[in-house]
Amino acid sequence: MFMYDEWVEEINEVVNYYELNHDNMQLAEIYKQIADIYAEHHQQDMMIEYYSRASAIFLDISNACMSENKNEEAIRYLERGIDCNRKGYRCQPNTDLAYLLNRLAMANHIKG
Repeated sequence: MFMYDEWVEEINEVVNYYELNHDNMQLAEIYKQIADIYAEHHQQDMMIEYYSRASAIFLDISNACMSENKNEEAIRYLERGIDCNRKGYRCQPNTDLAYLLNRLAMANHIKG
C-alpha cells in the first residue's frame, strides 16, 4: 500500500538536498519522478505542477547550453522539457509548450 504522507516527507528531503546543492539537473529529474507518481495516483493538479517545474528547469538548462553554443545538448534538454509539458497537459496546447517548441526550432536552426 502506498504510504502517501511518508512519501511526501521523504521526497521533500530529497528536493531540499538538490535545491541546497544547486543541482538543477537532478532536481528536474526528481520533479519528473514526482509528477509520474502523482499521475499514477490521478492527482491532476499536482502532476501538472511538477511536470511544469521539471519542464522549466530543462528549459533553463537548455538556455544555458545555447548561450555556450552547445546546441545539440540544448536540444536534448528542450526535448525533455517538451516531454514533461506534454505529459502534464495531456498534449493540450499551452503557451509554455509553444515557447519550448519555438526554442527547439531555434536550436535546430542554429545547429544547421
